[in-house]
Amino acid sequence: MSTGTVHPAVERADGLIELKRYDEAEALLGQRLAEDPDDIRAWSKLALCRVRAGQHEKALEATDRALALDPEDIGGLMMRAHALRGMGGTRWHESEGVLREAIRLAPEYWYAYAFLADVVWRIRLVRIGQAGGGTITAEQMEAPLREAGDLAMEALRLGPEEVYAHEVAWQIADLASNSTVADQLDHAILRLD
Repeated sequence: MSTGTVHPAVERADGLIELKRYDEAEALLGQRLAEDPDDIRAWSKLALCRVRAGQHEKALEATDRALALDPEDIGGLMMRAHALRGMGGTRWHESEGVLREAIRLAPEYWYAYAFLADVVWRIRLVRIGQAGGGTITAEQMEAPLREAGDLAMEALRLGPEEVYAHEVAWQIADLASNSTVADQLDHAILRLD
């Protein structure tokens, strides 16, 4: 969802991240940001590097820098949501608001809907479980799963060939004990994967 040209150092860092060579990617991005501290793509890629390395608080700092440059940067928002989710504890639920903002800014971006669907059902069920002393009834699961299911269906509409959208929809259908839909999604995942 980024616009403009990506600096070659950022592209090389992306390759290193894919190879799980996080220290090298972070060093390369650090050099790039020393040259140009206003490179939003470099800040977002640094956040990705840190998320993948399990350094979620440091990833959040990188997203803060990217979003300070452009509060409506979709890449920065998505990385912020990943960092918040990875932090767990009291911060992970904040990812919902960040993802809703990403959808507001980019309503045709399938991944934001899929990620939000994945986050919504988890947040809602954890809250219900905490309020109920760890117990959740099938009836209590209906509304959160319906809400998350609607988001997942929008992700599938926008990204019909995207495996992650199907995986999230499958999880929700499985939790809702909708075996017919879960089986259909399972076959679609196998076809796509």
